[in-house]
Amino acid sequence: MFKKGDKVRYANKRQHRDYPMWYPNRRTVGVIVEVQESGCRVQWKRGSTSDDDLHFAVNANLELVEE
Repeated sequence: MFKKGDKVRYANKRQHRDYPMWYPNRRTVGVIVEVQESGCRVQWKRGSTSDDDLHFAVNANLELVEE
C-alpha cells in the first residue's frame, strides 16, 4: 500500500491526545522512511511528537497525500 518516500497524513485524533510523545496531531503530514508489514516509520514535521519526530504508525492510521 505505502512505499518509502510517500507523503502521508496522520488520521487518528485520539492517539495524539493519549500519547502525544509518539503520535502527531490528526492531519499532520510526514514522509515514510521505512515500510513494515503492519505499518510504517514516519518522519513527522519537527516538534510534532518528541525527540527526532520519527515514529511508527499502523497503516490504518495513515492516509496517502496525493500531490
